[in-house]
Amino acid sequence: MSEIERALQERRIDLAVHSLKDLPTAQPEGLCIVVPGPREDVRDVLVSRKGTPPNPKHDHPGSPDRLAPDDRPDSDYHSVPKRIGTCSLRRTAQIRALYPHAEILPLRGNVNTRLSKLDAGDYDAIVLAAAGLHRLGLQEHLVGCLTYLPIEIMMPAPGQGALAMEIRDELEMHALLAPLSDPAVQAATSAERMFMRRLGAGCYLPVAAYAQLVDAELTLTGLIISADGQHQVRVHQSISWSPETIISHAERLGVKLAEQALAQGADEIISTIEPLSQKARPPLQGKRILVTRTHEQAHALVDRLRTLGAIPVEFPTIQIVPPLDWTPLDDALRRLCATNTTEQSNRMPGQGNHEERPYTWLVFTSANGVRSCFDRLLALGFDAQTVRASKVRTAAIGPATAAALARYGITADLVPAQYVAEHVAAALIEDARRRGEPLVGRRILLARAAEARKILVTELQQAGAIVDEVAAYRTVTAPGDDEQGREVLRLLQTHQLDILTFTSSSTVRNFMQWLMDCSLQTEGTPTDLVIHNPQLKIACIGPITSQTARELGLDVHIEAKEFTIDGLVEAIVQHEGAS
Repeated sequence: MSEIERALQERRIDLAVHSLKDLPTAQPEGLCIVVPGPREDVRDVLVSRKGTPPNPKHDHPGSPDRLAPDDRPDSDYHSVPKRIGTCSLRRTAQIRALYPHAEILPLRGNVNTRLSKLDAGDYDAIVLAAAGLHRLGLQEHLVGCLTYLPIEIMMPAPGQGALAMEIRDELEMHALLAPLSDPAVQAATSAERMFMRRLGAGCYLPVAAYAQLVDAELTLTGLIISADGQHQVRVHQSISWSPETIISHAERLGVKLAEQALAQGADEIISTIEPLSQKARPPLQGKRILVTRTHEQAHALVDRLRTLGAIPVEFPTIQIVPPLDWTPLDDALRRLCATNTTEQSNRMPGQGNHEERPYTWLVFTSANGVRSCFDRLLALGFDAQTVRASKVRTAAIGPATAAALARYGITADLVPAQYVAEHVAAALIEDARRRGEPLVGRRILLARAAEARKILVTELQQAGAIVDEVAAYRTVTAPGDDEQGREVLRLLQTHQLDILTFTSSSTVRNFMQWLMDCSLQTEGTPTDLVIHNPQLKIACIGPITSQTARELGLDVHIEAKEFTIDGLVEAIVQHEGAS
């Protein structure tokens, strides 16, 4: 994590502006990026030393997308520079294909530093991003020295030409920046960055991508090229696009295009470029890992796994749906907003009848519960400010749930050291003891899944608390009889999955139920596909999920020490490194 990102998370700053191409393809937990428009020129520019004429056909910005068939630099042109400076492997490889006899020299520093090195005669030409020159207004001072390189022969880096506004993933910040967001640019750059991420590419691989939206069609072109410029895989795919299309469709386009490139030999090129040192290779390179979370929640785990070189396979085994009846939650939220006034909050626990007592705690055991509650608050005409004004204290089972609260501007007052229900109860009881305010007679609102374990309610009631447990949502089995389910079944049958990940007991139960439903299509018992596969490992987010897996006949090989997505990923990396 960079110092800027740490400042964002610590709320010392609220927004950071970056060049999108310089950002990693996955942001730290709790942060996200908003891409404004319009996008600058995505092309690279060959900047020649003054007095050395450039290719006259390209001494103008022109259009990066509509060029005449012969409108390309000529590698036999008399002014081809002999010494070209760049620090980019992507540019180096493409320059070698374009100018095979040129000497490529390393070039570092900011734009002005690089131009000064060019003027000093260290190079005959250097390659820079057109966007950087334009934003600094330098193109006017370099008339006669610029050759704009067509995209067809110098593909840009993913995200090139676009800015990124990095923020905390909070509703208020999204609302503030909404007028600046450009959905078309965000879609195009998301497709490009996902292409690079799926390839496991970082700054050390010559990978290029460019997505363009034309006539309601988003077309993505990708390039993987060998370091000497002699071998390349160039691929492209398109999808229909409208302003209503969700960004994940563009991301899936990037993944599918990367898969196509790998099938056409990109992995062979990458293997010749990647550092020979095993330490330089992503720790989960090539591991095919099943992700069973809901599609809406899977992105954090999927992003982390892809960044580490894995091949995530999304197969949501649960869906989050509304409770059968909103009335209990609505009544509790109305009571919270109506009775938790300053005067009534000062009332002693034994004063007033049971129904009039204000809530002392609002407890959440998942980010889903947070989202559902605040959606209902808005539907009822309240907002997060109402909750803040109610003086109720909030407890979150773990950092992800606390982060969900933070998106509504609410800081959790209590997060236990271990992220399970038993420790939530223990932390609430200990907090009451330390404050000298026993839980006896205190009223607690617990909004969570209808299917949640009862241990938290039981332990709080045994401590004397009045617990209003209401269903904020339900988890149901996701359909698995579609094309995605058939593909996962095929991967299991052919032993092509390396790790199954489970992030809750319900994901395990529903996965096993899906296997049972597949029993007519397989030989032997359904669990044979898992327990009799020597290469397949089971990874669970914590002991409760592990216990459920074992009760259902599964061996658990990996268990997170910290019961979070980051903890699960760390446990997987440690296990794979030791095996």
